[in-house]
Amino acid sequence: MVVLIPNISEVSDVNVTVQRTSSNQLLVHCESSGWSPKPLVSLLNANGDVLPAQREFSVGPDQLYSVGAHLEVEADKDEFRPVEACPECWIYAVLPIVFIIATVTVLLLGYHVNKDKLKKWRSALWSLKEKALASDDRYKVYGDVLLVETTGASDLTVDANKNQLIVAVSGQLLSGVAASEELARSDLAEMAKYKRDIVSVGQSLSVHPALIAAIISRQSRAGTSLKPGGFGKTDPNCFGLMQINKHYHAVKGNPHSRDHVDQGVTFLIQLLKTMRRKKPNWTPEQQLKGALGCYISGEEKIIPLARPEEVDGETPRGDFPSDVVARAHWFARNGY
Repeated sequence: MVVLIPNISEVSDVNVTVQRTSSNQLLVHCESSGWSPKPLVSLLNANGDVLPAQREFSVGPDQLYSVGAHLEVEADKDEFRPVEACPECWIYAVLPIVFIIATVTVLLLGYHVNKDKLKKWRSALWSLKEKALASDDRYKVYGDVLLVETTGASDLTVDANKNQLIVAVSGQLLSGVAASEELARSDLAEMAKYKRDIVSVGQSLSVHPALIAAIISRQSRAGTSLKPGGFGKTDPNCFGLMQINKHYHAVKGNPHSRDHVDQGVTFLIQLLKTMRRKKPNWTPEQQLKGALGCYISGEEKIIPLARPEEVDGETPRGDFPSDVVARAHWFARNGY
């Protein structure tokens, strides 16, 4: 029996051949091609065991994978009789070939019939991957950003980004969490330029990459709101993707570099540890929100607050932590 495993890829035609060689062996060959990831081809015996077939694959210039498997099996010499000596025995020779071709045909038809389902499964697998990343314990050292409560963008932030937040069909203006998510979505393409560094720094410093991306989105719109020299268009004292104030920190690297991202996240971690010491009665998630407030407004404004609900009000536009958290939730669902 021949089994084609599509591996949730775009599989083209499958070719199967079965030949009897002059040395009384059966040569079974199965090949297919598909887009990345490469399809898998396996040869199984009647018991469902995978046979030790020789597999080979190649990649064309258009990134199309071609895979194949072939196996030589000795025929049973005692039962082999030429067709001339046993006219009815051609049935026994043809049946295995028909069975093999029918098996592959059914699998292939099933694949094409369920093509949309496979696409949905692929989407579901990516979602599971993102959820696994989001639930990684390494990103909960300083509180789980995905559990932080948020009201999203304030009216002031919405007003400052009004042109991006009007729904084309209805003309309705987005607000709150929906506005934050839309702003994050609009930064996704630019953010991709820095994704490798964001994920690398997040993994090494145990800070969720989605949170790092969210800060970059809020602070510099993924670098699009920076002047040519790397300082902010609205705040000439703040540098780089994460807008680090040059009066309080010696800037490192270029404005879009991994060193810069590392410096910004290291600064955030210091604030997280400060909140842990100063606000031991707050939950880790409340401490995280407080650290975001310190990041933008300074410890002197946040530490004296009695309740975590007051943090947003002490930050620019009255929403920095909540807006960042809402964007982080969106980035976590979209590859970070």
